[in-house]
Amino acid sequence: MCFLIFSYNNHNKYKLMFCANRDEFFNRPTENMHFWPENPDILAGRDLLGSGTWLGISRKGKIAALTNFRKLIDKPVEKLSRGRIVKYFLTHNKNITNFFKYLKRTKDKYNFYNLIFGDINELYYYSNKTDNIKLLESGIYGLSNAFLDTPWQKVVRGKELFKDIISRDDFSYRDLFWLLTDNKKAEDDMLPDTGYPKVYERELSSIFVQMGEYGTRSSTVILIDYSNNVDVYERCYDKEGYPISTKHFNFTIDF
Repeated sequence: MCFLIFSYNNHNKYKLMFCANRDEFFNRPTENMHFWPENPDILAGRDLLGSGTWLGISRKGKIAALTNFRKLIDKPVEKLSRGRIVKYFLTHNKNITNFFKYLKRTKDKYNFYNLIFGDINELYYYSNKTDNIKLLESGIYGLSNAFLDTPWQKVVRGKELFKDIISRDDFSYRDLFWLLTDNKKAEDDMLPDTGYPKVYERELSSIFVQMGEYGTRSSTVILIDYSNNVDVYERCYDKEGYPISTKHFNFTIDF
């Protein structure tokens, strides 16, 4: 997952609105979003190479999403797949305090990452780069491959588009998918400096990424109202950026 925009307790209709893009190599084996047969309360995609997931939600109201922290490393170290963290949170019935301990205990087993996690009543942000856990207040947040609300153009632009869309009385999930396909790139003087060449940073600076063998493979929209009714939409794309499937899931959270 490389881009998240979400509203938490900040809208008159929806308790939580979650918009996300997963950027990945197209040859990485993947299962699209589905209810897992071995854990039928969990709705998530599946990374078949790393045995984890990038984003998931459960019928009990748990939700988690992860982005990688982008920084060029001279000598990268092979570590565990970060998608296992989301899977662990969704599949284990540990209380939140014990999960905090798990994050801190395992932080060095993974390359740097950002994690949004919790449930519909309490959301948290954690990065193993700082080893800090933050309880999120009501508001609108953006996250890419730096810290939460770091003002990269795709985050700033995404929040502006998001605020405009959800201010309308008649917006729908289709409008949020439109946001997630925005391909406007940053000017060179607005590009982040993560150690990669500018040509690489430029291609990654848009909300929707197309780089041939790498790019936005799927977009996800999650809408949860104040009666705990959940609508989840997932749209998948081919290398040319054309949608190849759209799925809709609907359920009511059962505590």
